[in-house]
Amino acid sequence: SLRHMRMSMDNNSNKGNKLSDQEIIAYPSLNSMSPFLSAVPNKMDMEMTMLEAMYGLSDNHTLMLMANFINKEMSLNSYSPMGDRDFLRITKTRSSDLSNLSLSSFIKFKGSQNFRMNAEIGIDKSLGKNDVKRNVMTPMNMRMNMTLPYAMQTGDKSTSLLTSFTIVSKGYDLNFGGQLKRKSAVLKKDWNFGDSSTFNFWLSKLVAPNSSLFLNFKYQKLDKIEGRDLSINAPTQTANPKFYGGKSTHLSFGINIQLNHNNSLGLEYSVPLKQDLNGPQMEVKNSINFAYKLSF
Repeated sequence: SLRHMRMSMDNNSNKGNKLSDQEIIAYPSLNSMSPFLSAVPNKMDMEMTMLEAMYGLSDNHTLMLMANFINKEMSLNSYSPMGDRDFLRITKTRSSDLSNLSLSSFIKFKGSQNFRMNAEIGIDKSLGKNDVKRNVMTPMNMRMNMTLPYAMQTGDKSTSLLTSFTIVSKGYDLNFGGQLKRKSAVLKKDWNFGDSSTFNFWLSKLVAPNSSLFLNFKYQKLDKIEGRDLSINAPTQTANPKFYGGKSTHLSFGINIQLNHNNSLGLEYSVPLKQDLNGPQMEVKNSINFAYKLSF
């Protein structure tokens, strides 16, 4: 299967409370040259292309290999570091790379025509760079070759354990299921993105012989970044490892179309319902996913 996702982020908040740029630049900075934050993210777009290959070793055991390529682009409002804190300019940064590679094993505990229960255990290896540098214009009106903040890095070089438990029940034209998934870093470098726990519950209904509509509810808890890279010290919120993670709920809907016995397409649109973030931090605005599957 080949999947492509685009996610947009804007608006800053802390624990569910919206924050203006003026409120954010009152936060202390990790940069010794600027006592307060001076660059405030206003928009971020992330695109991820996922290539998956699954192979059934038996009726009860399936292997999956997945590779992710990621592209990130962020724009920031820059303010003078001292004095009246005047607006200076909008700056942009960008990064892209092969992000990670994972290998998982799915084991079916129970299965019938109308019910399936399985578990996953796997390893995810971060391959993207964790020290990407760019020549950027700072709020002090100087060009510097700086290590980009954590949000703009394409990896953290960690190795994580993947586990999940899934239940699916099928009716004549109505299916539903639930999944609990956990990603935990087990081999770490100087810093790593936080561990995550995700719960999904979905309903799908057959609306034509080859098409079904679905509705998905997702709850996610993401921990703060562990550790720190001392070279990441730009006067922006994304350079502080404490300003990552939080809890969020999302609702998505979409359609799956079976083109023929071997080919299928899927389209999904997702919007957040609630975001309780460890801010200041940008909120997810929406995301859209496109999938193509080939079976043989």
